[in-house]
Amino acid sequence: MVGQWTAYFYKKDGTADHQYTWTAAQGSLVSDTHIVYDKPSKRWFLTTIVNLGNNNFGTQIMVSSDATASSWKASVPAKQMGLIDNPQPTVTSDKVLIVFHGHSAWVVDKADLYGGNAAVVQPTSTTLPAADNWVAVKYGGDPPSVAYAVTLIDQTTLGWISVDGTNAANNVTLKVNMITVPRVDSYPFGQSLFAATANGATYENGEVKAMAQNGHIYWAKTITCGNSLCERLYDVDTATNTAKTTDFSMANNQMWFGVPGVDQYQNVWMLATASTTQGPLGLALMGVYSSGKVYSATNILMGKAQVGRGTVRMGDYASAAQDPTDGSVWLIGSYGATNPNPLNRENNLGCRAVHVTPQ
Repeated sequence: MVGQWTAYFYKKDGTADHQYTWTAAQGSLVSDTHIVYDKPSKRWFLTTIVNLGNNNFGTQIMVSSDATASSWKASVPAKQMGLIDNPQPTVTSDKVLIVFHGHSAWVVDKADLYGGNAAVVQPTSTTLPAADNWVAVKYGGDPPSVAYAVTLIDQTTLGWISVDGTNAANNVTLKVNMITVPRVDSYPFGQSLFAATANGATYENGEVKAMAQNGHIYWAKTITCGNSLCERLYDVDTATNTAKTTDFSMANNQMWFGVPGVDQYQNVWMLATASTTQGPLGLALMGVYSSGKVYSATNILMGKAQVGRGTVRMGDYASAAQDPTDGSVWLIGSYGATNPNPLNRENNLGCRAVHVTPQ
């Protein structure tokens, strides 16, 4: 689990193993941190923002020496004038694609990052169309060499990019793909980022990362359904450039920050924060089996305490990953935890890991 400054590593039984607190390799830390475990190299990849001064910013990439994450090497290979807001890594078999809340993308060869102090690379593109954050893609099973990222271009257009090649081979190519999808009436299209409300507080409703397996990209978006918030799951077939959608709702509940994960059998599971308008915030599980059967949204964790008043940041903590040992899915989401929370000094939002095992 990653906070803004520290990564916390746990064993499967929930006991703490160790933690890693990083420093800026250059400049000073800004944060917006993301973590990915890479199955082929058995290494962890972390990204965060660093302020290089004079309105110059970079993406710092940290790579562990092995699966134990006991030692790390850092590089700042992506830089630009102006903030690189919320940079996210897609880690493939041979490269790392960095996308963010902007129009540029960088490709860094994985091997260049292992020793730290990797050279600065030029953006592969500076003209990506986007209405909001391009989000990174995690992979189920062994990742391919192609890197993906996805976003909504406008209310009826989903965009996804595919990146092939490496810098070492001097053959990096980036392709932007567009798909017409059912209209989305939600942030960022005319509504505030803080769109969910409960018990007098307003909660952040941001973007989540996607997951891909066997040529399909799975991503979720919070949408409006009547006077409430629901979850829309996208299944993008990269071979045909088409997308299926499945909408999830739950009576008397609003849902947001839904994050999808795919298991080795191509079953897709999604965890979302859920609550009534009075709160407290809990968690709901939903999904689509590989057969097409829908697992309806179901409350699996009721909130334990209210989460403050006013505007509450929920951060970018909603995430999912496929377990490299058995192909099951781990999902993490925010809920109203007990107070005080030792890992969260701002409010009593907690993070709960949910493990879904294929049957």
